[in-house]
Amino acid sequence: MRHTASASSTDQIRFADKREMSRLTNLSPETLKRYRLSGFLVENVHWIRLNLRTVRYCVPLVLDRIQNKHLPGLHEKAIENYQSLLLSYQGKTKRK
Repeated sequence: MRHTASASSTDQIRFADKREMSRLTNLSPETLKRYRLSGFLVENVHWIRLNLRTVRYCVPLVLDRIQNKHLPGLHEKAIENYQSLLLSYQGKTKRK
């Protein structure tokens, strides 16, 4: 996954349905579901539930999680960077 300084925050905060996420990752929808159920992809981080039957995947975080599956520290940094783009995280500081 390539990040550029000129990418807007709306490009970096993008969600996809299972078909699009499957296409982007070259993983089947069943594999994505297995990743969700196993905890490899975390609810409200890598994916959100819209209703009982519908989920949406956070494209940049899922791609980063798959790319950095053996480097959890690096992926944690990607999560922090992503969350800093969200309005709900503006002005919040890390707790120790």
